[in-house]
Amino acid sequence: MCDSISIIAWIDDDLTDEEYDQCQFPERDLDDTDQQSSDFRMQYPKSPLTGAGFKITPLGMLIPGTVDKRYFHGRIAGYLVEVNPPACVIGHNRMLVNGVPAAARVSVWLLLYWLARNGCTAAGLDKISFDNVDIVDLTLTFLYLFGSEREAREFLYEFRRHSETLLNKKQNVGDNSKKIAYSIPPDPVGPESEHHYTSYVRMRQFKLKAYVKGLNQLNAVMLPIADKVLETEMQEETIRTFRPEVQVHGKWLKDMRLNKISGWEGKTEPYELVFGLLRTTLELDKKVRAKRMKVTTVDVLPLCARDKKLLAYHLRGGVVREHEHFRNMDPKKASQYYSAVKIRVRDQEGIDFDVPYVDTKVLSPKLSALLVRQEEFKPDYFKPGDHFGGYVFSRVSEPVVLKKLDEIVADVLENGPDSVPPLPRQTIYNGPNKPNRNRGISDAPVPPEYKED
Repeated sequence: MCDSISIIAWIDDDLTDEEYDQCQFPERDLDDTDQQSSDFRMQYPKSPLTGAGFKITPLGMLIPGTVDKRYFHGRIAGYLVEVNPPACVIGHNRMLVNGVPAAARVSVWLLLYWLARNGCTAAGLDKISFDNVDIVDLTLTFLYLFGSEREAREFLYEFRRHSETLLNKKQNVGDNSKKIAYSIPPDPVGPESEHHYTSYVRMRQFKLKAYVKGLNQLNAVMLPIADKVLETEMQEETIRTFRPEVQVHGKWLKDMRLNKISGWEGKTEPYELVFGLLRTTLELDKKVRAKRMKVTTVDVLPLCARDKKLLAYHLRGGVVREHEHFRNMDPKKASQYYSAVKIRVRDQEGIDFDVPYVDTKVLSPKLSALLVRQEEFKPDYFKPGDHFGGYVFSRVSEPVVLKKLDEIVADVLENGPDSVPPLPRQTIYNGPNKPNRNRGISDAPVPPEYKED
C-alpha cells in the first residue's frame, strides 16, 4: 500500500539551549568526513534490518521574518526522512500491505536508529514523538494480479496509450513542450513487447506512475525470501502484477488535512481520496465510446441539431473550438457554449471534443472497469511460515520489525555504534511464530501479543 514516504520529525521546540546541547542531535553521519562546508546536507544511512538505503536531512530553525525559510546551520529544528519502508524493514517491496501510519512509524524508528548511532542521547530521542511528525510526501501502490505477465504488460500498454492520448492531445502539447503524460524509457512499444518501461502522469500536486516490476532491477533492494517455495511463488506473481501508484505532495496533503499520522489511522477514506486522483485524472468515471462512430450515424442520435452538426464536424477531423459557429461570439460566451455542448456529447456518446477523433480509438474503456480500489490485500496471517504474511510489509510483520529496531536502538545507546547485528542475505520470516533461525538480526524477540498461547 504505502511504498514510500517522506516525513519531517520535529524536535520539541520548548528545549532551552542547555537542554538542546545535552541531547547532542547529530548534523551528519559519523562516516561523513567532508569538512568543506558546515551546512546541513543530506545523509545516506542504511537500514540495520536489510541494508536498504534511506535519506535524512537536518532542518535548521526558521529565519526570522520568513514563513518557511530555514537556516542551513546552527540549531536543528527537525529531520526530513525519506524512506521506502518495505525495502528497509523487509528487504523487498514486490508485495506490500501496510498503510501510511505503519510507514510513518518505520520512518521515525529508522531516524531514531540513525540518531542513536551518531551520538544522540536517550534524552534526545525522547524529544521526537509520533505526534510531532508531518507527512510531506507519500506514494500509495495498488496491486492488480493478472493471469500472465503478457496480460499485465498489455494492460500497462493500454494505460500508457490512454494517458498519453487523453492528456497530451487534450492539452495540445507540442513536441517541444513539457508533456503531462510520458514514459521512461520513452521508446515506442507494442502491447506484446517485453520492453520494460514506466508510464508517468505529472500533475501539479501529485504524480501517477504505472509499471510491471521486473525480477532483476538495477539498484533495487531485492532480498530473496528464505522459503524457496514462497520465493518462486513471489516471482511468479510479481511479473504478472500491474502496479499503479499515486504520489501526493506536501501541499495536497496539508490542504486535505492528511499531513498528520492521525489523519490516516484506522480510516479508509484517505486511501479512497488518493485513489480517486487516478480515476479523475484519467477520466475513468466518464463515458468512453469503445466503437468507432460513422458520420452517417449522427442524424439518428438523441441530440439537438446544432450538437449533431458540431459532432459531425468533429468526426471529420475538425477542431470544434474553431468551428465557424463560434467565430463571431463573445469569447466568454463561446467558451461557455463550447463547454456545454462538449459535456452533452461526451455524456451521451462518450466522445470528447478536446481529443482529436482519430486518436480516440486508443482510449481504453478497460481501465475504468479494472482500475477500481480494492480492499487491503490480506495474506494468510495465521499459518506462520506458510504464506506471505511474515515475508512482506504487513500488519503481522510491522510489530516484529519495530521491535527489532527498538532493540537495536537500545543496544546502540548502551554499547556504541558498532553494536549492530549482521545483515541477513534473505528476507527472513517476521510473524507470530518464531521459526528456527540462525543467530543474528532475526533473533530479536517477537512481541508477546503475536506469540501463540
